[in-house]
Amino acid sequence: MPATRRQIKARPLLAFGLLAYGISWLFWLPALLYQGAANPAISLLIIAGGFGPPVGAGIVIGMAEGRPGLRRWFGQIVQFRAPWHSYLFAVAWPIAAGAVVWIVNSALGGDLPPDWSAPPLLAYPLAWTFVLLAGGGQEEPGWRGLALPLLLKRHSPLVASVILGLLWGLWHLPLFVSPSAPQSQIPLAIYLPHVIIVSVIFTWLYLTTRGSVWLAMVLHAGLNAVTSWVPIAGGSYTLLLALLAVEMLTAVGLVLLYGARRFVARP
Repeated sequence: MPATRRQIKARPLLAFGLLAYGISWLFWLPALLYQGAANPAISLLIIAGGFGPPVGAGIVIGMAEGRPGLRRWFGQIVQFRAPWHSYLFAVAWPIAAGAVVWIVNSALGGDLPPDWSAPPLLAYPLAWTFVLLAGGGQEEPGWRGLALPLLLKRHSPLVASVILGLLWGLWHLPLFVSPSAPQSQIPLAIYLPHVIIVSVIFTWLYLTTRGSVWLAMVLHAGLNAVTSWVPIAGGSYTLLLALLAVEMLTAVGLVLLYGARRFVARP
């Protein structure tokens, strides 16, 4: 055990990556092998696999730093105090981005999935809450709670965002071959740039809130919840490319608006 602890302390990012991938992919293996119609049991395994990053982060921090590290980490997860405009961005930007993508797709005649129908708008808070806790938001204690601060120690925010985007995007690979996962209906060549660009936005939010993982969870929940009303999975290339364009404009705009020095400031 002491030798294992020393290795984790020496290479925490590698240890986290191995654990996050290993735990998640272990749950996703049955989904990868199962090629039938949608199945509730497979869906539950896909949801369970989404907890690989926070569990992996908790193990690495607990082994490397003990209780003080876990208290600091948990403090970032429940760091609710942040500028009002950060909350506004985290809550409203996914909705605004989805609306713009919908308008552009409709104007250009992009197709929607033939069997898709939008839920009632009043269901958005319920969808958002589910995603926050089990549909993507729960990943953030791993990605932004551990991986991002480790990368920021050695790299600029832009470089750290690209590296984390690759780590985060490739983590989803098994889901691209599982019919039960929405990623199976999105080209990897579009999904991966999407995750990298969004990582830049997450890094900006993390830095401007002095390391609030909670706000990253809020943003992640919104991004995923909006896809119930803007069907990215199975949608047209027009819709997917419009999404990439909106995200790219946002990322570039944030850097230009806040300036390079503000963006690169350490929390």
